[in-house]
Order: sequence, then C-alpha cells, then structure tokens
Amino acid sequence: EVLRFDITPEWVLQRFSRVSTVLADLRMEGLRVPIVTGTRADDLAGTLTFYFDPLGKVQRITIHGFTGDPTRMAAIMTEYYGLTREPSLEAGVFTKRWNGEPVQFMRLTHAPVVYSDAVHQKYTIFVELNEPGLAFGISEEARRIVQSDRHSGRW
Repeated sequence: EVLRFDITPEWVLQRFSRVSTVLADLRMEGLRVPIVTGTRADDLAGTLTFYFDPLGKVQRITIHGFTGDPTRMAAIMTEYYGLTREPSLEAGVFTKRWNGEPVQFMRLTHAPVVYSDAVHQKYTIFVELNEPGLAFGISEEARRIVQSDRHSGRW
C-alpha cells in the first residue's frame, strides 16, 4: 500500500500521525514516517521516507528497518519491482540495473546482534526505489553502500 509512486505529500501528512521532514538531497523534499507492518516475523519495523520533487511527485522511496524473516520483502521486491538477487556475502542483495549500475536496491544484513528470542530483529533492511525515469538517479547513501560493499568484496 505504501510502496507506490502515486503518493502525494498531502497523502503522507494525512495518513501518518508523525511525519519528519528530511533534507538529504537539495533537489527533493523528504517526508519520513515510522512503519510497522504487523507482528509476524516477516513483518517490517523501521522508517519509510518519500522524496518528492518540486512538483510534489515521488521520485524516491527508502526503507531502513528490521525484520525477522526477509522472505516476504524479497518476494515483493522481485515480483513487483523487478529486482533480482545478486551473489553476495550479505544476507541478500537485490538490484535492478540500468546500464550496468543499480537504480533500485535492497540490501539485507544480519542484525549486529542476533538474539534467538528476538524474532523481529534478525535482519536489517535497506531499500531504495527510484522513479523509473531516473531523473535523480540512485542516492548518495545507496551509492556509498554499493561502493563500500563492492570494495570490501561483500558482493
């Protein structure tokens, strides 16, 4: 429901009781909201950020969070957004590429500390979805993750 590019700033402000503004890119306004999709192990808890261009159109969506089981999120990314799994040492890296470079990105890592009874925090998740027109390209944050992981041989 929330991973859509037809969302407006007004929709975000009306839908969520707490919205933080973010200025990670001078060309876009970011609206960050907390997200908890449920209580199952494959649910997600974290933050969801929508980045809007000056016309109020979503150009980028990011997620930072935790999940106990990344299977459902991986299925959503592959089925609906066309990401494919890449070989990696991480728990999972999924990309959609344009001219060989990632333009959509999901990275799963094992949480820094994994407790057997913490069924909702076994994996960290970072997702970046960009408007297919690529007006802004991949973010600096995602670019740093990709470069760091490639440099360290993670994928």
